Amino acid sequence: MEAKELMIGDWVGRVFDDKRIIEDYRQVDWIRTGEIGMRYHKVWSIGCIEPIPLNPEILEKNGWESDGIFMDRRVDENTFFVWANGYNVVLYQNGNYMCDCKYVHTLQHALRLVGLNELVDNFKI
Repeated sequence: MEAKELMIGDWVGRVFDDKRIIEDYRQVDWIRTGEIGMRYHKVWSIGCIEPIPLNPEILEKNGWESDGIFMDRRVDENTFFVWANGYNVVLYQNGNYMCDCKYVHTLQHALRLVGLNELVDNFKI
């Protein structure tokens, strides 16, 4: 990952030190060249973190609904996110494809774009 891919409040995972996992999931508190600060004031090299892949459990914890095949989250009548097992979360707005998200932090960015800041600020992993 690169620092330019992240925003404060993003969830990241799998913090490594000499090829062993130190932490599983942390939120970004601050970003500067080459390193990020995690919750509880831990500082890590940007090269030691990886994105968290989206999965049904994370989506369910954050209010997504499932019909057995697809999971979705409606913002309003014209804006919604949809996920099918094994694929990325896709944002549609006014019937148009807007973006897709493979990782938690990219979904957080897309949620902010459509005004779901409270959901992002209280995102559950």
